[in-house]
Amino acid sequence: GGQRRGTPVNLLVSQGPTPKSIQLPNFQEQPATEVLVALEAAGLNVETVYSSHPRIPEGVVIAHKPAGGVLVKTGDLILLEISGQESVESGGRLLPFQYHVTEAENRNLSRHVKIIITDDSGERTVIDQLYAPGAVVDLERKGVHVFGQTQVIVFENGEKLLEKLYK
Repeated sequence: GGQRRGTPVNLLVSQGPTPKSIQLPNFQEQPATEVLVALEAAGLNVETVYSSHPRIPEGVVIAHKPAGGVLVKTGDLILLEISGQESVESGGRLLPFQYHVTEAENRNLSRHVKIIITDDSGERTVIDQLYAPGAVVDLERKGVHVFGQTQVIVFENGEKLLEKLYK
């Protein structure tokens, strides 16, 4: 059925999903890599600044704005002050690694992805969270830095699915 020209029409326009409110934890003195992953997973935008600190070791959060306890919404900007300097020597190199989470019939069944990296600075878990089937985990975009020869091991739901060596 058509409408006569000039007849008022009601339009419902979606502005996307409703932003979620999250109470920001206190990330002071936490490892910056873990904090960055947590903030991005919560849908927050992150800006980082580096500065030297007499007491807090390199790569650890000195402070952040807004402070812990403040309610923030998805998409808000969080400013992280990280101990150390952003330089190629101290920061290692970014790891150009992407992992595509296994596709599944049921898109609602998330998969537990755990990525462990072993390099000259030791072994560490850089990803340990749920992802939707088919999602892409991009370690370079997440700012994962590595030092020297690097081994990447990927687990999905506890099963080792991939092992890759970078020299």
